[in-house]
Amino acid sequence: MLGTHPDIAFVVIKMSQFLANPSQDHLEKAMYIMHYLVGTQDYHVVYDGRINEGLIAHTDSDWAGDPIKRRSTTGFFASLASGIVCWQSRLQKTVALSSTEAEYMAMSDTC
Repeated sequence: MLGTHPDIAFVVIKMSQFLANPSQDHLEKAMYIMHYLVGTQDYHVVYDGRINEGLIAHTDSDWAGDPIKRRSTTGFFASLASGIVCWQSRLQKTVALSSTEAEYMAMSDTC
């Protein structure tokens, strides 16, 4: 998943948190992910060397998206020649007191 399908990295990691005791809702969401994979099996990451772009990074975060620990989720990806070369999505290490603080923490993690 991490090497071939970065688009589902977050949901697969989130779903893995419920492996010990999945509910019917979790199984339905797993089937939704499987249907998505079948529908996108012809998608590829393409690197275009003709485009004169350097390393470009994008980041985003939510604010207190984890209802249990109240931590925010940070996600980023970096692209080179219009192709993604690295990405990550994870919970932030500390609780952000505002959405602005969550965004600043996300930018810091990306750098």
